[in-house]
Amino acid sequence: MTTPPRSKPPQFSMQALLGVTTALAILCAAFSWLGISLLAVFTGMWLLATAIVLGTLGIYCRGSRQTCFAAAFVGWTATLYAGPAMSGSFGSVFSYLFAAALPVIGALLSGVVAVFTRRFVERRGWNLPEQEKP
Repeated sequence: MTTPPRSKPPQFSMQALLGVTTALAILCAAFSWLGISLLAVFTGMWLLATAIVLGTLGIYCRGSRQTCFAAAFVGWTATLYAGPAMSGSFGSVFSYLFAAALPVIGALLSGVVAVFTRRFVERRGWNLPEQEKP
């Protein structure tokens, strides 16, 4: 008779899971007590997390991808400040959608313009040292 394979121990203890669940419940109750909707919280978390991802990709990629992600990070963070000011008061769902869509548009436009600018510069040879220019 063979022994059954050992299973891995659980990654998180029940005490840690109970603590995280309790903290999340208290946080949600505090947000609702303060009048902040969870839609606003999740929109803010999505906007900040995407900025972190774009910044990380802008640092660790190379070539045209690095240019695209670095410019997208700049476009994303620049429009984060303009979104709430342009959408007015955050009361309707449309203002949240506008605040979430504006950084996406800014990132896409910035990334595309940066890649085309890089290709234009490389085609002209402006990125080469003086002795290698045609």
